[in-house]
Amino acid sequence: MKKIIILTVFLTTLSTFAQKSINNYKYLVVPLQWEFSNGKDAWRLNTLVRYLFKEEGFNVYFDEEKLPEDLFKDRCLALYVDVNKIEGGFLKNRMQISLLNCKGKEVMLSKVGESKKKDHKQAYNEAVREAFESFMGLNYRYEPMQKVNNEAGNVKTSNQVIQQEESIQTKSKLIQGANLTGSETRKAESKSQLSQSIVYYAQAIPEGYQVVNTVPEVVMILLKTSAENVFMVKGKTATVFKKDGKWIYSENDGKTTIEKELNIEF
Repeated sequence: MKKIIILTVFLTTLSTFAQKSINNYKYLVVPLQWEFSNGKDAWRLNTLVRYLFKEEGFNVYFDEEKLPEDLFKDRCLALYVDVNKIEGGFLKNRMQISLLNCKGKEVMLSKVGESKKKDHKQAYNEAVREAFESFMGLNYRYEPMQKVNNEAGNVKTSNQVIQQEESIQTKSKLIQGANLTGSETRKAESKSQLSQSIVYYAQAIPEGYQVVNTVPEVVMILLKTSAENVFMVKGKTATVFKKDGKWIYSENDGKTTIEKELNIEF
């Protein structure tokens, strides 16, 4: 019973995380051809996917149609829809939908939809509709990511070293940790958090530096210390320091110390 509760709580957290992350993107872009298809809009599958997302309130465009001016100038305003045919289903057609950001990183991954129908058009249609159930009920509403304010007094920071752009698929691997003991779960979480994936940029402010991602969004404030290349992280029991030419983020929660290499450009 305890394992089921833990798993339910974790899945709910993942769903909330996914919704918050998706809400930060203004558009969805659907390609006119998938890797497994033999032509543009084969089996009308691309049109179906576009229609399904529109029904959920998303602002969706095909990749070959005229894009809004702001998206044309900044492709990172959109998530890019990919549909994959999953091999290995005996007498079944299996499909999965993923949303990728402009860097090709996975933001959300659907469940696998299945169909036993023999006709490709009917089978793919049914499997995609089942996979799409993962995106239903998210109550999507565009919420622009916070832009960087260079005046230190007005800076608002999420105080998060792990970005919203991290792969939902990577985070979902922690579901397996629901069957572990407390200490084993902490180890699994720490291992996941120690993965390096994003380039950060340090911008000088009077008290030190504000570190931003490519959105741009302020993720933390580094406060100067008397030591060279050693900073305190504002609002956290953490430091960022340079070791062997690499920047290391080190945080202590009172029980354990977690270190993570960060790719920061000063």
